[in-house]
Amino acid sequence: MVPERPMATAAGKTFEFGPYRLDSAERVLLRDGRPVPLTLKSFDVLLLLVENSGHIVEKDELMNRVWGGSFVEEGNLKVTVSMVRKALEDNQNGNRYVETVPRRGYRFVADVRVLRETVPRDEVGTVDEEAVVQPPGAGQPRQGAIQPKLAWFMASVLVLAGLAAIVFLSVTYIRPTLTANESAPPFSRFKMMPVTTSGRSSAATISPDGKYVAYAALDGTQRSLWLRHLSTVSDVPIHGPVDLSFAGLKFSPSGDHIYYVAGARNIPNTLYDMPVLGRTPRKLVTDIDSSVTLSPDAKHLAFVRGYPPRREAYVIVANADGTGERKLATHHIGELFLMGPSDLGPSWSPDGEMIAFGFRDDRVASGASVMAVRVKDGQETPIVSGPWQTIGPIHWLRDGLVFIAAEQDGEPNGQIWYVSYPGGKLRRITNDLHSYQSLSLSSDSSALVTIQYQQISNLWTTSNGPDDATQISSSKYDGIDGLAWTPDGRVVYVSRASGQSQIWITKADGTDKKQLTFDPSWKGRLSVSRDGRYVVFGSGRSDISHIWRMDIDGGNEVQLSRGRENRGPHVTFDSRWVVYTSFDSDTPTLWKVPITGGEPIQLTKYQSTALAIGPHDGQIAYAYDALDEGSRLRRKTALLPLSGGMPARTLGFVVPPNARWAPDGQALTYVEARAGVANIWRRPLDGSLPQQVTNFTSSRIFRHDWSADGKRLALARGSWTSDVVLIRDLANVSRIGER
Repeated sequence: MVPERPMATAAGKTFEFGPYRLDSAERVLLRDGRPVPLTLKSFDVLLLLVENSGHIVEKDELMNRVWGGSFVEEGNLKVTVSMVRKALEDNQNGNRYVETVPRRGYRFVADVRVLRETVPRDEVGTVDEEAVVQPPGAGQPRQGAIQPKLAWFMASVLVLAGLAAIVFLSVTYIRPTLTANESAPPFSRFKMMPVTTSGRSSAATISPDGKYVAYAALDGTQRSLWLRHLSTVSDVPIHGPVDLSFAGLKFSPSGDHIYYVAGARNIPNTLYDMPVLGRTPRKLVTDIDSSVTLSPDAKHLAFVRGYPPRREAYVIVANADGTGERKLATHHIGELFLMGPSDLGPSWSPDGEMIAFGFRDDRVASGASVMAVRVKDGQETPIVSGPWQTIGPIHWLRDGLVFIAAEQDGEPNGQIWYVSYPGGKLRRITNDLHSYQSLSLSSDSSALVTIQYQQISNLWTTSNGPDDATQISSSKYDGIDGLAWTPDGRVVYVSRASGQSQIWITKADGTDKKQLTFDPSWKGRLSVSRDGRYVVFGSGRSDISHIWRMDIDGGNEVQLSRGRENRGPHVTFDSRWVVYTSFDSDTPTLWKVPITGGEPIQLTKYQSTALAIGPHDGQIAYAYDALDEGSRLRRKTALLPLSGGMPARTLGFVVPPNARWAPDGQALTYVEARAGVANIWRRPLDGSLPQQVTNFTSSRIFRHDWSADGKRLALARGSWTSDVVLIRDLANVSRIGER
């Protein structure tokens, strides 16, 4: 174990590590002589880690030193460290700089050289009095004069007494007055209340005056728009039912119109404008890929649109009636989260000068940012970055922004965050096992409306559907992120029951449960070798997803993959290789690595995502996107030999990401929900019609896996509910009432 040591101080030092130079006097980080952008807090964290290189810096020490005793959550530190890693391109090309020490803190692990230590400015030009030659009588006090040291002492006493008086007056009279006038962070204390309880609501928005909520509700297979008067708890239907999906509901600034996006499988998403009560909706914009945001004067609107043929996405500004479109920002199509949380989209600032949007630059590092683009000239500025997988809806406040972001785990679990602007202080508002996927605020920011999703899951085993199905766990959060059979008939699974993502193993009847992992990082997408020796899984340690292997009893954890982000491991039929999907480049590609560890081998150089591994010959079923006749991306499925290269065969059907290879090797099995009920279906590789395997009449299935003999299924089975909730800000009630 590396010994700890007291915290050092930089004192004007310049440090060098790898291609970087950190100048503490000028407060700049250089890479090959060029400045690397860093926020103030990120620089402070990096400096503390570097000056204590090789030693653990505790989380509490970092937070106290960097935030100066201010009340901040640990999430602030985690996000700031992630920004440091991003700036250093940590874990790329084999370079490691910042190591996470679970439950303790962080350690800077790169070799560091101290180049120089500058003389503090207040010491420059001082004179050593003992070395000065003085004339006779010089320095002797005059008769009746006060000794210099005594004069200095008396002056110091007077100064200290004055300072003490100032401190006393400040604490006694001034500070309470200032504290009373200070505003707590938005929603630092809040009350959450349900608006709907059907479990089938989506896409909500609150009126500017905070009196009404408009929301979409599912009734059978059709959807309708409803208007809720909050004080009387009365609902009025305002549109539908129709065979369309609704998203991006938004009140106009005046509150008398509602904007929404509607679409279906073969109908492009279209933006509509509708009076709150009555009349036919008016079509404004066709082919829109986000919710809409309106300028403060309601004269313009903005949205995101993807253009697959060019692999580009745009932030577009138009007139309020949809005419006069112009591209304000252009990015790679994957950078604007067009497949992220529902209701994603830009947000216009209250002063009308900027538009915020979610952004991820996968070419630099994992993680995501909230960006702002200036309306007058398209100049972009990052607002905040963090270890997020996706960023969904964003909403400006007077002094910051709220947004929904999902951290980097296997299943998006969006939480609501707040960031001050321009200060950049980050704070998580919600912190639970629910997922939030919509966002709207009243004009005074006192009330927030969102959609709360809850996923309940337990382990089941069955051989033929409900007749002999047995529930073998009861903690509500089992198997959502992964499950797999072992050759000896046990089930390995991921559970969030403790509030952390941990891997467990149990007998098929639910007895003899044992926890295999204990670190707090996300884990998921399990695969067990057929020889029964290893469990392979994805893990998001150090905010980066990699493929790991451990013994079947939980010991000897080893990282197998390299690079920036790798997911979805599958052990081959001979227990020799692990196939996975790498997201190191703009395009996901397939790789394999020896299960015992070694150099990864690239299998494809084109867009491809692993689905399942053949049980007899090691063929890889994978998904990819291709343009159809209308230049729209369509998902397809193909087969690839374990040696890699071009596809051996393209299948004439598409299966979801939860697919498994059937034990006989002749079909793929997958989960499909019809009328709200999920079952396992089998799709033969010869293209014949799909066949239903299980016959459940209720609930959802999230994951499944076949036993080694092909006779039993392990299922993660439960339910999804989605309801509108209202969050009222209690921390600033008096301040809001004064507006």
